[in-house]
Amino acid sequence: MNPIQTLLKAEIEDAVKMENSFTRLPKLMELYKTNARRPGWREAWFECLGFEWTCCDNIWKFKKSLRRIFARWTELWPLLMEDSEREQWNALPEYVTIFRGCGPQNKCGLSWSTSREVATNIVFLNRYMTHFPILLAAHVPKSAIVALKNGRQENEAIALVSEGDILFIERILARASS
Repeated sequence: MNPIQTLLKAEIEDAVKMENSFTRLPKLMELYKTNARRPGWREAWFECLGFEWTCCDNIWKFKKSLRRIFARWTELWPLLMEDSEREQWNALPEYVTIFRGCGPQNKCGLSWSTSREVATNIVFLNRYMTHFPILLAAHVPKSAIVALKNGRQENEAIALVSEGDILFIERILARASS
């Protein structure tokens, strides 16, 4: 990262440091909207988004905007990942089966997991609990996986999944056992 991007990254980090898990992503999106045309800003923003991703609990509210940004700036996807995550992404096969635990209203969210067990258990966490938990499986090309994130040991895959990619949907009745 060049010195200007380092300064821009520090500017973004400073702007979100007092935000909580529900205000952090809205702040990042506001910063993107007002600064995206500044030289070097997008690169710094992508890196900060990657660092902050696992600390954001309302990604679903920004799903459409994030999909547009990710589709427009595919060459910046690697900036969302730490070195170890990039190595894992590079090692993925051409097609990957990913899983998502959710409710019926949010089937095509951005946060998936490469682990069926993690996806099954996520709906039992208070912040993701739903009245009708379901497990989805999707078979997607590696090129649909924007980034891998391991910050919460969720084997998270940020993925651009469409309903046509979904292989199956099943009701989750209980936690998966380890």
